[in-house]
Amino acid sequence: MTGVRPSRFAGRRKLAALYIVGAHQIGWGIATSLDHLVADPADAVLHELIPPLWRGGAWLLAGLLIVALARTRYERLAWIIAMLMPVQRVVSHIWSLAMVLVPGPPPGALDALGYIVAWSSLAALIYVIAGWPEHVVERRYGGDQ
Repeated sequence: MTGVRPSRFAGRRKLAALYIVGAHQIGWGIATSLDHLVADPADAVLHELIPPLWRGGAWLLAGLLIVALARTRYERLAWIIAMLMPVQRVVSHIWSLAMVLVPGPPPGALDALGYIVAWSSLAALIYVIAGWPEHVVERRYGGDQ
């Protein structure tokens, strides 16, 4: 007897990825909220000018919204929210890198280039996964194949 049944992961890979991104942002929010490092306000890293508790709260709220919206008809909104925090980091570090080229205060940082690559790659990965179509993958079981 032969038959075809869908893979147990069919149609749920994007949902799993969305939960993982949400968990990442929740974890980042908790870590940032508990961070007691005070950023130097003279540096040109925009997101570090926001107090850690507020930054952590933004990450936490984004993560919770992603998880809450993942299985609803607002899944697309969850993917948009998933992009917000990484993109704000990219913008913040682009500003810091630009300030390296501008003489005078606030000073920029060359290490911003590495952060731009890291956060841009995460944002790009989220964007690519959000656009993947979900296909039901069939696998054969039993009998002649």
